Amino acid sequence: MNTRYQILECEVDFTEQTLVRAGEVHKQQHKVMQVLRCLLQKQGELVSIDELMNDVWPDTVVSPNTLQRCIAQLRKGLGDSSQAQRVIKTYPRRGYALVAPVTALEEVAAADKNRQPDALQPSVSPNQATQTKPQKSKQKAWLIAVIACTVMFVLVMIMIDQLSVRTDNSKPKRAHITSVMTASDAHTGQPRYAPNGQHLLFQRYSDFCESTVWLQNVENKQETPLTQLQKRINDVAWSKDSNRILVAQSNPCIAPTHEQCWQLELLTLDGTMQLSNTQPIGSCEHKRISQVAWFNEQSALFIERTDQTHRQLTKIDLLTGQKHSFFAQGDVLSFTSLGSNKLAILSHRGSAQLMLYMVNELGEVLQNQPLDFNDALSVFSRSKLSYEASNAQLLLENNGQLFAITDQGAVLKRMSLPNNLSDFSISSDAIAATRGLTKQDGTLQSLTDDEQTPLFSSKGVETYFRFAPNSDAIAFVSNRTEALQIWVSSNSSAAPKQLSQFESAKQIRGLEWLETGERLIFVMNDQLATLSLTGMLEVINLPMKVKYLYQVLPNNHALIEYQHDYQEVVATVNLDTLKVTPVHAGLFNDVQLDTQNNLWFIDRDNRLNKLENGALSRPFADVKVNGLRAYQQGMAISDKHMALFYLSGLQSEPKKLQSLGSGAWLQDIKDTQFIWSHKHARNSDIVELAIPD
Repeated sequence: MNTRYQILECEVDFTEQTLVRAGEVHKQQHKVMQVLRCLLQKQGELVSIDELMNDVWPDTVVSPNTLQRCIAQLRKGLGDSSQAQRVIKTYPRRGYALVAPVTALEEVAAADKNRQPDALQPSVSPNQATQTKPQKSKQKAWLIAVIACTVMFVLVMIMIDQLSVRTDNSKPKRAHITSVMTASDAHTGQPRYAPNGQHLLFQRYSDFCESTVWLQNVENKQETPLTQLQKRINDVAWSKDSNRILVAQSNPCIAPTHEQCWQLELLTLDGTMQLSNTQPIGSCEHKRISQVAWFNEQSALFIERTDQTHRQLTKIDLLTGQKHSFFAQGDVLSFTSLGSNKLAILSHRGSAQLMLYMVNELGEVLQNQPLDFNDALSVFSRSKLSYEASNAQLLLENNGQLFAITDQGAVLKRMSLPNNLSDFSISSDAIAATRGLTKQDGTLQSLTDDEQTPLFSSKGVETYFRFAPNSDAIAFVSNRTEALQIWVSSNSSAAPKQLSQFESAKQIRGLEWLETGERLIFVMNDQLATLSLTGMLEVINLPMKVKYLYQVLPNNHALIEYQHDYQEVVATVNLDTLKVTPVHAGLFNDVQLDTQNNLWFIDRDNRLNKLENGALSRPFADVKVNGLRAYQQGMAISDKHMALFYLSGLQSEPKKLQSLGSGAWLQDIKDTQFIWSHKHARNSDIVELAIPD
């Protein structure tokens, strides 16, 4: 029977156990390919669940969920889904059928590939051989010439290699995805290679934040769940011997309304890599843990929050649970081991300045220097350190890319990576990463009726929807072409056009129309910038790094957020003179100014605040708010109970304007129309990339 087939856009290879689609190799488990073989043998026909279970697992008792997971993995690799079912059709409670057309690919024998046709074989007659046989002296001369040419060739190649190394330093090589390591309808993320490279830890999520820990055999892709209860898990870490795991976790996200309680848990594996024991470490505390790593056989390090603006690196004894502060300079963001009893620690020193510290096993600082961020990175994006031991290179993850940190504190791109990657884990010869983002889109709705119109939907993130001030145009930010770009549509029913042409990943925080409606203004990697409707980009140079753009104000002013010391500061900026005027300091989720210059903001507890004549009040005290836009003489507000309200200084109580969809929040409002956004379940996989030389 043939071993290679074409199913729609996918090439199936049963010998290599792979599905190849769009240049990506999806390595599959043996049982998954056996399921596909059974379906292929009866292509177009219903294959019952019992038949599949008996053929694939004849001597093993497994649950139907195992078969469902195999079908989900096949659909992912074949470019299918449980909704589309264009390749594999489900017959509920009965079975499955392979309904897509199948083409057998011809096998090419290795001998035929390597054998040179007879017509091309050079033939020399005995007479010709005699006539062309060189004399010994000529042979010696030719030998000397060949040696000389070989030496020259080697020297030239060395020079070219040295030149190419210098060229590669200026333009990093691109890393390509070599395989998809996990494939299911669930969101998987946070891969962690074992030190020996034989296994991979990852998390499989039930919703946006609750997950369980899974173990995968890297060679055969066999997966095993290590934990059963859904919890909020922020990090996992392998021991050096690859048989113990630390898990930083808290109680489920949606169960309690009180503050999350965080604790470490130790998982011990037996010789077959099965879970043999679990043990809580220390006590459960209301201090968020964001990263954990083994320090030695008896202790571990983790980052825990001490207050709203600071985190510290804490050391804990795994036997007694006793802990103490290991490093507490600034706001600790990330750390990694450099070997030889040294650590690298990344800390925020206030005013958007990141500092890199090298410390010894006692937490004593050996060296420190500020990091020189360029316009390819964002100080306000999540930054994570890692160490590439094979090249003795300290790396920084930021904006979904990997950067090398030089001895002088410069941050240079280590390699060019595909977009939509995060949570990198580096082994000796490969990189594992989470690929995928939460799907998010917008809906247009009227204040006068319940009609809802989806806007410009895609498979990615659509956000920052903004009505043009003097036309029907709508601008928004989307990653539908992988990298975040700015898009504009002439109206709600017209196809949008990509306005920006960013070549690399950018962090965009805030988007607004300028008053004329001829340009857009936004924050791009900590810089304020404008973009014309013809695509002309102009950067506005301010004396500080800008975290967020909230609003465009009359007389060519804008409302921005920046950082001073450890405080977030909201300020107005005159776009003509570039004068920055601070308004208020605090911690903000959203901020707007009304027509009377009263400042309204949503704090980190999702409470609405109003600053009027220096006095701070909470006009909507009992309600958690998730969206805020200036409207008429006051504010339009969306709350977490799916409602849109209007509130102004002339009213004692908010006025309900409209109901919203589940989980929605306000994006923009104009006249009698408004736009709200909604997040869908995240769908992501773990992919493997080869490390470029």
